[in-house]
Amino acid sequence: MKRFFAVLIAVALFGVGVVASAADTTSLAVSGTVVGTCKFTGTSGISFSLDPNSSAAATATGSVTYWCTKGQVGTMTMGNGQNGTSPTYYLKSTGTPADQVLYSLSPLTDSYTGQGKSTAKTLTITGTVANVDYINAAAHSDYTDSVTVTISP
Repeated sequence: MKRFFAVLIAVALFGVGVVASAADTTSLAVSGTVVGTCKFTGTSGISFSLDPNSSAAATATGSVTYWCTKGQVGTMTMGNGQNGTSPTYYLKSTGTPADQVLYSLSPLTDSYTGQGKSTAKTLTITGTVANVDYINAAAHSDYTDSVTVTISP
C-alpha cells in the first residue's frame, strides 16, 4: 500500500510539473534608424606660383572629398577665409612690408546626393589670382589663407 501511495504521489507531482512548464510565445519588435549625414574625408590645398613677370592670371587647384548617407542630399559651401569674407579672399603675408593678394575660388557651392560612405565625392576647387592683383605684390614666401568649408545634409 505504501508503494501505491508513493507511485500515486509521483504521478500527481509529474502532472503538476507538466502544467507548470507550459510554453508561451510572443513577438519582439525590432527597428532601426540610419542617420542622414555628410562628412569630409580629406582635402588637398591650393598653392599658387605668382610670377610678376607673367602677364596671365595664376590658377591652381585643390580638392575636398566628402560622402553622404545614401539618398541624403549634401550641400558643400565655401565660407569665409581668415583674411576675407566669401567670395572675397586674400592671401596675406606677415613679411615686411606686410602685403595681401586678392584671389577667388570656384565653385563656391556644390550639391551631392549621397551613395553611402563607400562612395565619396571629390570636388576640384580652382583658385585664381588675376594678374593685376599680384604683379605689384611684395616678394614674400608666406602668403597664406585658410577657408572654412562646410557640408550640411
